[in-house]
Amino acid sequence: MQSVGFYHVAFAVPDLDAAMATFTEAVGVQWHEPQTASLREWTYRIVFSTSEPRIELVEGPVGSPWDVSESGPRFDHLGFWTESLDDTVARWATCDGLRIDYDGRDDGRRFTYSVADALGVRFEAVDIARRSAIDDAWPTDGSGRDSLSG
Repeated sequence: MQSVGFYHVAFAVPDLDAAMATFTEAVGVQWHEPQTASLREWTYRIVFSTSEPRIELVEGPVGSPWDVSESGPRFDHLGFWTESLDDTVARWATCDGLRIDYDGRDDGRRFTYSVADALGVRFEAVDIARRSAIDDAWPTDGSGRDSLSG
């Protein structure tokens, strides 16, 4: 099955608060309250913008999928909803230059990251069954803009 739609753009950052402040000051992005979550032994902080297109910021510890200790802050991934995570992962595995970087299914999560070597970025496939929970936790307010002011 094909991916069903673009969902968000994400950055891995060493300082979530500083990254939020920069986005807000420079381009007016508004944010939900950051949340702390855990995956395996990793405790990380995460936040989404309140408007479309969604922007995600993740501050993760060393060794986590969001480790920036060597790279510094980075554009991390493009997220896509998928009707079948298993089918999307299988299809991406046949694409030249795509390789699984982290498979959340191994940890009971319904997402994966695949590196797109030609682009220097990861694609995230997120099971569409998670959409309601994510939309409830991180709703958008419909305030997306077509251009910057000033």
